Amino acid sequence: MVTPTPTPTPDTEPYWDITKAAEFASVDVTTIRRAIWGGRLRAFKVGRVVRIRPADVRAWVSAHPAARPTTGAHR
Repeated sequence: MVTPTPTPTPDTEPYWDITKAAEFASVDVTTIRRAIWGGRLRAFKVGRVVRIRPADVRAWVSAHPAARPTTGAHR
């Protein structure tokens, strides 16, 4: 019997690094860092690595029209 792989939910989805968040938002990594440092985007530091919940990135993108992902060609 094959057990289906569960679909990731906001609670079980793996956290993203700054690069992945920037790719999703179609912005430079500096923009993500500034949003974190400015308290506009929540992030967690695990050792020397910064991790961000994908749900937080999606909420930040929806609240900032300039950071919305584009379809088609990458910027």
